[in-house]
Amino acid sequence: MDEEIGPLSTSEIIAVALAFGRLDMLLEDHADFRAAWHRLDTRQRRLVDTVARAPWRRG
Repeated sequence: MDEEIGPLSTSEIIAVALAFGRLDMLLEDHADFRAAWHRLDTRQRRLVDTVARAPWRRG
């Protein structure tokens, strides 16, 4: 998996993981939701919220 997500920054990896419910993608230093969330800035948190609430995410 590392080579697939390697070009992303730590914050970008966290944002993608949280937005799509992929906690398995979180890096060891930010392995739980709270630690990962605190790593994000305000803009990134808004993006995670937007994706998580998107109508196309509801099955």
